Amino acid sequence: MLTEFGLRLRSARSDAGLSQEDVHYGYGVHRTYVSGAERGQRNVSLLMVVRFATIYGVDPATLVRGFRHTPELWPLRGVGDAPFPPPPEDG
Repeated sequence: MLTEFGLRLRSARSDAGLSQEDVHYGYGVHRTYVSGAERGQRNVSLLMVVRFATIYGVDPATLVRGFRHTPELWPLRGVGDAPFPPPPEDG
């Protein structure tokens, strides 16, 4: 998922006609952060997804559309065989 996101990010930057250095000097995002995100080595926050989309002139949804949770990536408690624990009793 991170690798695919990085490819989308790189494509959006390229389509916007920007280099990693342009993003760094023009928008204050460090070049190594951009590079790591584009290589799928950074788990980019929602705020940064929106920031990148704004810089590149795209809808943030285009960067994340189609991604789905899979248990191999991160098992969710309360899904499938792992029910949520009961809430604490007042007292």
